[in-house]
Amino acid sequence: MFSDFLFRLRYLLRSSAVESELDEELRFHLERQVEKHLQEGLTQEEAMRQTRLEFGGLDHVKEACRESRGTAFLERLTRLVDGSGVPCRVSGIPPMPYMTFHQTAGEGERTYKARREYFYTQTIRRGLFVQPFHHWYIAHRHTDADLDKALWAIGESLELTAVKFPI
Repeated sequence: MFSDFLFRLRYLLRSSAVESELDEELRFHLERQVEKHLQEGLTQEEAMRQTRLEFGGLDHVKEACRESRGTAFLERLTRLVDGSGVPCRVSGIPPMPYMTFHQTAGEGERTYKARREYFYTQTIRRGLFVQPFHHWYIAHRHTDADLDKALWAIGESLELTAVKFPI
């Protein structure tokens, strides 16, 4: 459990290095599988084809690795926030994300607070309560459907917030 926490912390701080290591690890396994098929008598082309069939798409394999390491939710949440046009950002480690809203230049504190309050009100209206002043917690018992619903509620709430409080 502690090693999983360290991995997640490292992912947060050095995600490009972790992704490079994942690419290298997958490439290693693909090469070993191709070698195995070559030893079984397949041609290079047949061995590569058979390996691709066995592994499936690399993007699918990478996503499964990310899911098993608990980083996919944080990545998807970050993409939602980054694409929303709402002045906020995601921080925290994968099982404990946090959204911070920012005050924009020339904007009063009242508008900033109203934007934040509006966002959190919209998430509640969509059946999701996320703590506005604390990290959110993702528990082992949350299903993929629970996390998808949370991301849907957050995405819808960000869209509505961007319309109501344009930058």
